[in-house]
Parts: sequence; structure tokens; C-alpha cells
Amino acid sequence: MSSSTDTARAISEVLLGADISGIVVSPGSRNTPLTLMLDAHFNDRVTVVLDERAAAFVAIGMARATGRPAVLLCTSGSAGSHYLPALLEARYGRVPIIAITADRPAELQHVGAPQTIAQTRLFGEHVLATREIPANSEARWVRVVTAQLVAQSMGSPVGPVHLNVGFREPLYEAGADSLPISEAGPRIERGVLFPTPAQIDSLDSCLAAARNRGLIVCGPLAPATLQPRAFANAIHALSQHLGWPVIAEPASGLRFADIDPTLLITDANALLRHPSTRELLQPACVLQFGQNPTSNIVSQWLGALPADCERVMVDPDGMWHDPHTSASKLMVCDPIALCQALYGRISKRAGGAAWPPTTTATDWTRAWLERAAVAREVLSQHTREGLWEGRVAAELARALPRHSQLWTASSMPVRDVDHFAGARQEDLAVRASRGTNGIDGTIASAIGAARVWPHGSTVALLGDLAFLHDLGGLQAAAQLDAPLTLVVINNGGGGIFSFLPIAALESSRFERLFLTPQSCDISQVCSAVGAMHERVSEASALGAALDRHIGHGGLRVVEVMVDRTDNVRRHERAWAHVKRALDEVSGAHIESPPNTTATVVPEGPS
Repeated sequence: MSSSTDTARAISEVLLGADISGIVVSPGSRNTPLTLMLDAHFNDRVTVVLDERAAAFVAIGMARATGRPAVLLCTSGSAGSHYLPALLEARYGRVPIIAITADRPAELQHVGAPQTIAQTRLFGEHVLATREIPANSEARWVRVVTAQLVAQSMGSPVGPVHLNVGFREPLYEAGADSLPISEAGPRIERGVLFPTPAQIDSLDSCLAAARNRGLIVCGPLAPATLQPRAFANAIHALSQHLGWPVIAEPASGLRFADIDPTLLITDANALLRHPSTRELLQPACVLQFGQNPTSNIVSQWLGALPADCERVMVDPDGMWHDPHTSASKLMVCDPIALCQALYGRISKRAGGAAWPPTTTATDWTRAWLERAAVAREVLSQHTREGLWEGRVAAELARALPRHSQLWTASSMPVRDVDHFAGARQEDLAVRASRGTNGIDGTIASAIGAARVWPHGSTVALLGDLAFLHDLGGLQAAAQLDAPLTLVVINNGGGGIFSFLPIAALESSRFERLFLTPQSCDISQVCSAVGAMHERVSEASALGAALDRHIGHGGLRVVEVMVDRTDNVRRHERAWAHVKRALDEVSGAHIESPPNTTATVVPEGPS
């Protein structure tokens, strides 16, 4: 009969050949056999994090930064339940995670044994698959089950899986983990889902019919396994060939890619607040990639386009990212393969020339680009004045060294980077947890990404509540000593609620129920964990502070003090000045499409 060590060996052999990004272990007794085996054979790819909740978000960061699965391992009992918040993000953000929970053998179930709960379906429908390995199972079968789960984590859709493994004592056999192991067991490989000729024919006809009024929209990149550089190059080549503008938000992989930004629209959120501009720029065809746009303004504008606008979503897993349910078609295929196939078809038909040539862009495309330039100039001026969230996002985007990665928290940071950071023709990676869009685990996710990022600096932009919400992640970051700079916007609570109608509530109730300001001193928290801290209270000091800390090693925190009332006022003033500038733009270049009854509401936290 196989022992616990044999089970651990079989699992490790499969993982060794699985090209995983890293292993995050939380200490415990019941997971001893697998902990020792993984530590012995994966060397520096094993990261130990005490807090299982933080550990799971560290794994999220590793997997999202590399596009390869990350492994979690914990002991039995309640330990695994702390993985749930991160597994929710992995499920809806399509991040490959292999969560392994150690369990007691059958004879210790339902008899009051300590640290024993029902673990088989611990995560319910929030994981793609759950498999059970009873204690002392035959090793060849263990390899097959493990290989199946690894493949499912990288399947369609990509996401988290759960392996629950029973271990029977003895849990420790001296020297057992020192014996050599090799990649063993079955390998399950998945290919790319290419579009069919019929799909290309259909889409090509759609593009041809709308050749003068076409638009590409790129939301947050999903799944995590999609290659950002290849995706950016494929979208860029297609847009250049078509002469179509591209609305691209930072987490799409295009805004800070090493590509020509001529056709990139970085300020759609500002443009589409302007009623006549919304009407003027209505497309006849939209190609939409990635998840739903972060900006509610852009999302609602897309949802309100006329019925005769052909809006085609492209997703490799068949996920429907259209909360307004107004898209006309969903194409289930690899986005990169689709762009390359369309490029080839159009190029062949045009004899290799751009269609229409970018150098003679249509009046409609020029209308997009000219108005986007007006908005960018206005917003650039506003982000050079005062100390507010837009200024912080813009300064940070300018300060990031080439090859850096930026992890943006949900709530306002991801929006401020989208709205005010513009674009840079640099090779920067911008990441965000846009699966469930929560502020959970921001620091832990960033430290996980930093652990596996060999190219440059890692910076996280987050608010004070997201910082305090993840103190377990801060402790893990300090313990792991990976290079990470946290830029914390301290506006005294949940500032995003100040932009919502609920802000009209009586001030004391609004503050107590929604803003929830905290009394914790961030500098003292940093001192407690040994992180370097600097507080910035003047706009003139921001740039120098960022330069002093980004890329200089260790865990560093730049706390930027922002007045919440002034911040709201500056956001509103920026949008008002863009509107005024667009009002002054001389007559429309093209005939406006029929007016619509679309209503665009202010940004919200969703």
C-alpha cells in the first residue's frame, strides 16, 4: 500500500513537469509530506506565507504576472477556507491556480478529530473542478488525477482548481524527500482555438461594410494566460491595417506597450461624457476584446449603441462580457489568432496595402484622434496642478522605469490610471484584479507578482482602505523582502463613494456607513513590519519621492495625503474643462448618426 510520502512524490512529479510559476505554502502538520517534497525539489520556487488568505493572493500575483499556474498548499481544517476570496478572483478573472488542501484520512472524519471539516467541495462552484485523493492511494492513479487538474486550470476557461489530499500518519519519514524525482505521469496539452474560415468570412464582411466607421475596444486582458506582448502586437497590426481607432485601458496591455500609439484612444472616458461627441463618434462596427471596460462611461456608451451597429465580442472561453446585453455576436476563439487571420485576409485582398491606408485616415477616424488630442491636452494640464488622485496616477505613470510592472487596486486607483495616465510607448506591464473587482489582497497580489517578475521594478497603487484591508499581505511582503513600492493614496476612507449619489446623505451617516475613515497611522504600521515609509503632503514633493523609492529595493511605502473634497472638485473640474474644450472644436468633420436616447451616468464602484 502506498504511503503518504508516495502520494506526495506522485503529486510533485506531475507538478515538476507542469511549468508552474511558483508554490505558496502555509505551514501546518497534515500537509507535512507534500511540503517537504515540494521544498526539496522546487528550491527557490517555494514561498512560505503564514496567513492562508494572503498566501492565496500571492499566488494570484504569481500566476497573473507569468500566465502560468501557481500552486497553493495548506493543512487541514479551516485553513483552506481562507483561500476563498482569492479563488473567487481567480475564477472570474481567469487566473490559473491549483489549490491543494491536506486532509485527514477517512477513519478520522465525523468522529470529532481536531482540524477536520468536510473539505471535498469546500469551494463549491467557485472552482472549475474539485478532485479527491484518499489517503494511501495508488501512485499511478494520483499522477493521472493531478495531471487532469493541472490541465483544467489551464483549460477553457482558465481558472482555479481544488485538489483535496488525504494523508495518513506517519507524516514524516526521515530522508524520504531527499530521493531524486523526475517529471513523471501523463501530460495533457491544449492547443489554440483558431477561428474557422466561415467565422473569418463573416467578420471580414462586417468589417468591409463598416470600413469607414470601425472601432476596436480592449478591456482588461483576460485570461491571464494570454500573452500581453503578442496580443498588443496583433491588435496594433490590425488597427493600423484597418485605420480604426482603439479604445484601450491600461490593463489591456496596449496603453504602455512598445507600439506606435497613433491610433490609441486613452481618454474615451472624458470624450464620451460630451453629448455631441458621443453621437458624432458612434461606430458602425465594434470589435471588443478582453473583459468589460472598467469605465462605466465607456461601458454604457457601448451598451446604448444603435441596433444597426455590429458589435462583435471576442473571447477564447466564450465568456459574455456585456452587462447591457446589447452585443450582436460573440466569437469564441483565440484573440491573437483571430487578429492575425483577419490581417492576413485583408492584406491579401488589398495586395499588401493598408485598408484604408493609415496615412489617409477617414474623416471619422480623424474626428476621434483630434478630439482625443484635445481631451489629452486638457487632462495633462490638470494633472500638473494640485495634489489629487489624477496627479498621483499621472506622475506615477511617468516615473515608472522601462520594464516595470504596476499593480493597480480596484476602486479609484484603477480608474485614475485609466483616466489620467495617458499612454507611453514603453514596455510596461499594468495589472489589476478585475475578476471580482474587489480591493481584497492588493498588497499580497503585488508581492506575488514581484516575486516572479525578472524584468524591472514592481509598484502597487492603492488607497488607504485597500492598504489597511491587507495588513496580512503587508506582513508577507516584509517577510519575503521582494522589491516592492506601495504608493498609498490616503484620502481618509472610501473616497470613491464621494462620487456617487449617496454622497448627498447627511454627512455623519455618510461618513460612518460609507467613507469609513480609519484611525490607524500608516507610518506606524510600516515601522512595525520594517518597511521604509515616506509621507508626501505637497504636490511639489511627489515626483522626487517616487524617484527615491521606485526600483531601489526592499519594501517601501509612499503615502500621499489627498484632501477628499478637493479631489472630487478637481475630478469634476477636469471633466468640465474637457467639455468646454470640445464645445470649442469647430464643426463636425462627418455627418452625425441619428441621435439616441442613451443616458450616461457618473462613474460607480462596480
